[in-house]
Amino acid sequence: YYIGDTAASWDLAQEFCSVLAPNGKLIELETLEEIYLVTEFLNDNSDPSREYWAGAEERLRSGDFDWVSSDKPVVITNWFNGIPFDTDTDDAVYLLNGISYGRGRWSWAPKSYSYYELCEADPADL
Repeated sequence: YYIGDTAASWDLAQEFCSVLAPNGKLIELETLEEIYLVTEFLNDNSDPSREYWAGAEERLRSGDFDWVSSDKPVVITNWFNGIPFDTDTDDAVYLLNGISYGRGRWSWAPKSYSYYELCEADPADL
C-alpha cells in the first residue's frame, strides 16, 4: 500500500496510483480481512486528519458502487453512515480516517472533491 501526500480529485488520484506501478490503482477492499488490514495500516501510518479515496465509483443506479479495476459490485462494505442514498453518478467511495468517525469506515462524495491517494499494487510490480 502507498499513502499519497497530495489531496486530489478521484480521477487524478486514480491516475496517480496507476503511474506508481504497473497495474497500480486506488485501494479496493473486497474482503473483511483486507478492510481490517488497511484500517490497521492507516492507524499505524497515516495522518488522522486526512481522508483517502478508494477505487469504487457509483455506476448505473443511485447508491450502487463497483470496484473500478474489476467492474465487480461492492458487496462487503464498511459504511459509516448507512447505505448510500441520493447520490449522483459521479460519486466515489472514500475512507474516513478520524477517530471520531471510526478509522477505516467508508463514505461517498462527488469525485471532484479532494481527498488523499491510498494506492495498492502487486508487490511483484514494484
